[in-house]
Amino acid sequence: MMVASGATTCSGRHLRWLATLALVLIMLGGGGSRAMASPMRQLARSTTSFATDGVRYAAWQHEPVSPIVVFDTYTGSRREIKAPGCVLENEAPREDPEVIAGGGRFLLSCYKDLRNGCFFAIYRHLLRCGEKLEEETTSEKESRQQVQRLLNARTRTTILLPEGWDWTRVDARSVEATAEFRPSACRALYSIATGMLTVSSSPQICARVDHPGVIEPVCRALRAKLLKAKASGSEFVYQGGLLVRLTHNYRNVQLERCHGHPIILPGPSEPTRHIVLVGPEGHHTTEPQSGGEPNKFDLRDGLLTWSTSHDPTTFDEFTEAIEYGTLTSYELASGRRRTWKLPDIPLYTGAEPPPSGVFGYSAHTVNTVFWIAARDMTGGEAGLCCVETSYLYAARF
Repeated sequence: MMVASGATTCSGRHLRWLATLALVLIMLGGGGSRAMASPMRQLARSTTSFATDGVRYAAWQHEPVSPIVVFDTYTGSRREIKAPGCVLENEAPREDPEVIAGGGRFLLSCYKDLRNGCFFAIYRHLLRCGEKLEEETTSEKESRQQVQRLLNARTRTTILLPEGWDWTRVDARSVEATAEFRPSACRALYSIATGMLTVSSSPQICARVDHPGVIEPVCRALRAKLLKAKASGSEFVYQGGLLVRLTHNYRNVQLERCHGHPIILPGPSEPTRHIVLVGPEGHHTTEPQSGGEPNKFDLRDGLLTWSTSHDPTTFDEFTEAIEYGTLTSYELASGRRRTWKLPDIPLYTGAEPPPSGVFGYSAHTVNTVFWIAARDMTGGEAGLCCVETSYLYAARF
């Protein structure tokens, strides 16, 4: 009986230990903010433009003259849509970011006059057959793309948007444009369902145009913070009463709502790299290289993503650990975080050997994250100018 009793006691302790272990594993799996997610897979070896609607669809072109590839992240299927004379608007980060796709629709920049329908591409430039890029004047280059169209990813059809406006924001119901040089109007709204164009010159609405990416009313609690974030020059995003910006140490991400306390999301841990510097008298000193700062915030449909990538136009491989970088997603409703290690890829700049590192930006739909990695660049008068082509990676969760 004593043996049986001892066996029963050990079994009970064993079961409790297993239960505790299972609980710990569940907690680590559900809230493992620093755990690396599954590896990313390559979708395309070369793209010149890319965009997502933030919910279901992503689209890209291999070059401006090629068909537009539409990727349904719900089903995993791809379709090619031919749009001669049209180029998919690129959502690559810029100084004043805009939402150029939404609700399964994407902005296209197109020739107004297709002529004989014969086109060819030089890097990101779409030209008619017989044209020469290097011989064009500035006005001729600007006149190549004269109208904008809206592509429906579901029906694979396009509609012409009203001319005379710079259409930059798309959602499920409308397309929005802002005008800097129209004294009597600052905002136009095009209804996709009715085709009606509404032009506004309201001072309250026009004042919002001063905030990149912000067209909705800003609550009083965040108004001053939003202005401060813009004045600082650091990256931020505001949407639906939520302000996302860097903390004062530029390593963590801070979420602030109109009500409640801020949420601090620590940046992912990255390896520290040291380099040896040789002084003028032959003295050797070891200097640590800094990791990437959280950047390229994308906040859409309840999901926030960002990366710790490096700027391909301004990086310094002697002060930055350019070979390290991560992509992180954060679900607003559940608080769950996932982190992916980004690939270290050669960047073709004309230098030999080409620098290798993590250069690019991220985007997402509700179930997939994308990494658009810089592949090659062109030079300018002041050095490297623009990313011409990019690799495309994705990971589903």
